Amino acid sequence: MPNEPLTFPMTWEKCPVCGDTRQVANEVKEEQKAKGKIGPGFNTAIAMLNSLILDPRKIVGQLTAPILTSYLDICAKCGVVYCVHIDRLEQNLSVKPSAPEKPSAGGSLLRFGRG
Repeated sequence: MPNEPLTFPMTWEKCPVCGDTRQVANEVKEEQKAKGKIGPGFNTAIAMLNSLILDPRKIVGQLTAPILTSYLDICAKCGVVYCVHIDRLEQNLSVKPSAPEKPSAGGSLLRFGRG
């Protein structure tokens, strides 16, 4: 039997290890909200991961690609880091042609390292 398609957003309200519902970043957010320093609709997390789901070998002709944003928090009881929320959106892609690089006087186009 095939799996049901995923529905977004996805939310987990309990720690998968101990079952507690308190999350560290969420607790701090609520404190700040009570002080008027955070407005409604503000999402927070210990970490947020953005994942563009795209095969670079097949980018030609694609106009959009899905992006998943995962929000991680820490269980206030046992300290495990877990995903508390995932959003999905379709990102428009744009390919901008770049001008070819020219070597500087006496320089080379060879680049070493990441930058």
